[in-house]
This record gives sequence, C-alpha cells and structure tokens, in this order.
Amino acid sequence: MDSRSVAAEAGRGIIGATLDAPARFHLDALRWFITATEVAGVAPEDLLLAVVGPTDAEVPRALAAAGVQIVPVKAFDDRSPHCNKIAGARVVAARAPLGPVALTDLDLAFLADPRRASAGAGTIAGKTVDSTVPKLPVLDAVFEAAGLPVPPEVETSFTPVGPTRRGNFNGGLYVLDGVDVPGMVDGWERWARWLLERRELLDKWAIHVDQVSNLLALTELGLRPVLLDGAWNQATHKPDQLPPSAERPKVLHYHTAVDTIGRLQPAGHAA
Repeated sequence: MDSRSVAAEAGRGIIGATLDAPARFHLDALRWFITATEVAGVAPEDLLLAVVGPTDAEVPRALAAAGVQIVPVKAFDDRSPHCNKIAGARVVAARAPLGPVALTDLDLAFLADPRRASAGAGTIAGKTVDSTVPKLPVLDAVFEAAGLPVPPEVETSFTPVGPTRRGNFNGGLYVLDGVDVPGMVDGWERWARWLLERRELLDKWAIHVDQVSNLLALTELGLRPVLLDGAWNQATHKPDQLPPSAERPKVLHYHTAVDTIGRLQPAGHAA
C-alpha cells in the first residue's frame, strides 16, 4: 500500500506545501519537515511537497527517502511566483484526501499539527491578514468587478488594527476539509487567472493575487471562514507589532527571520 493510500484510508488528511526553486526555500522545507514530524508528531507520509523544478535536488530526495510525498509541478504563472502554491494545492486536490487538509507555506515551524484547526466540511480556517493588504476600498472594488457579494468587515491581526474583509486570510495556512479542497482549488485557480489579467484592480498590492483570489474563491463557493487565533499562524518577523495571544503558539510563521546558521530568531514573546 503506498503512502497516499495509508493516509487516505486513515482519514488523516494531508499537509501540503509547494517548494520553489531558490535555495532558501529548500532550507525552509527542511525546517517545515523537521518541526512537523519531530515536534508536532505528523507522520511523514501525511506530508505532501509539490516541487517546482527538479525533484532530484538534495532536499526533495532526502524528504522522499523519509516518506514525504514528492510531486513535480509546473510553475503556475511567471507573473506571480506566489501563485505556485495553487499548483501545489491542485496536487492535493487530485489526491482526494479524506479528513482535514492544511495548505501551508514552507516558512512555518510547527509546534502542533495544523490539521487540528479544521472546523469541518463547509468551512475554511485561517488567520486574518496581519495588516490592511490590500486597502479596503481596493478589496471592495475587486469584489465589485468580480460580481461577488462583499464579506463582512473584520479587523486585521497586527497592531495597529485596520479594516479588512472576513476570510481575507494570511496565505501561510489554510485549513479545510478534504471534501471541499477540489472545489476550492478550482475556484482559486480560476480567480487567480482572472486577477492576473486585471492586476490594475489591486493597485500596488498586485503581489497578493494568490491571497485575494483565495478570498474570491471561498466567497463564491460559500465556504464559511473560521477566524483562527494568532497562535495558529504566529508571525515572528515583526515582533514589535505582535498582538497578545491568548494561547501558546502552535505554528510559527517566521518569513525570513532566521539567523546565519538557520535558527529561528527570537521574537521576544514567550512560546
């Protein structure tokens, strides 16, 4: 029985991410794997890494040998490397996983299994964006152009807080049920390509096509956004802006905040 069948039969779902070509992402992949398996207790076969570029590079080979599912993918669109995560999500959707699915960036360190944040079928869980990206009038103009209803207003995660729309999640972690992944990914891909042809709608925030298109997709599909506590996606790269969290961190989103030998830089907050 292959690793895909083991995970699917058990209903454990999948934790999926996309590995881009630059070397720093390969180092991220090692931290992602080590913290998931050795700290959060995730089975290696429950991890799926979609690789943009050669799969015979040192890190993908090592992770494959450890039991991680390694799948080659083509870049989504040269205009938006951030959208490569959609190509990776497409691979996860094709596996039709049973149970909770976490779609993640690689610059995460896990203290707990992110699949625990799932709220079940018909929902998508994430942390509201740290700051007003894009600004509310820009985001609302995108919804108007798309012909979709505008979600309710909520506050951003970082201080000082500002207004955004419910479901405008930081793209580092999305958690949903496997039954909803194919439909969500279909919409995500379609809206990303729609936005890439209309990048002027995003003004100076065009880099966030992946994030905004995800919001459009979940709105169209009718998935209920579940707002996670910051503990599930605790940013560490701007410690002066971190709000107090009621919970011990479960997932650290460190971005590039690592030292010269690859250790996470301290954020000055208890973990």
